[in-house]
Amino acid sequence: MAARLAGVDAWRPTLAGGASARLCMDATEKASKARMNFIGGWPGREDPPLATMPVSWFAHPSLELVPDEPLPLLVLDPPCTFRTGAIESLDREGRAWRIALSSSSVSALWAAAEAGLGVVPRTALHVPAGLKPAREAWGLPALPSTGIHLLDRGVGTPEAVDYLARVIREVVEDVVRA
Repeated sequence: MAARLAGVDAWRPTLAGGASARLCMDATEKASKARMNFIGGWPGREDPPLATMPVSWFAHPSLELVPDEPLPLLVLDPPCTFRTGAIESLDREGRAWRIALSSSSVSALWAAAEAGLGVVPRTALHVPAGLKPAREAWGLPALPSTGIHLLDRGVGTPEAVDYLARVIREVVEDVVRA
């Protein structure tokens, strides 16, 4: 991903205000003042996403789930489509759950998962090496995919917008293939 994003620097003069990447948020309220935002998990968008990524359950192999006890969830603070998708999927299956950690930081979720505190619903992008997919091991339900959208505030040149969109698509394709 870093190698691909390095090419973005060539477009810097045409991206007045910069670009930002955001996941799991109410983009209309919290998107930065950057001129372009790549946003994952943006519910209610009518335009097609640039790309779609599968969402999976991840946990540390040492996590021991106790039968008949609620599943400990590690989730981002609301609003978050990963959180909503996980809870709705568990509710549909009649699986008990509890919030073991809610945070505004993905790093905090990964740290909690590495400590064996619960399961985290995320894409496979940047999963710490010590965590493993957890769906099959514990019979967890499938999770809905998330779309990656581009919010262009109209200040980037069409070429710059197209280049950034292509980089995001390529990175997502690489992650999905891996």
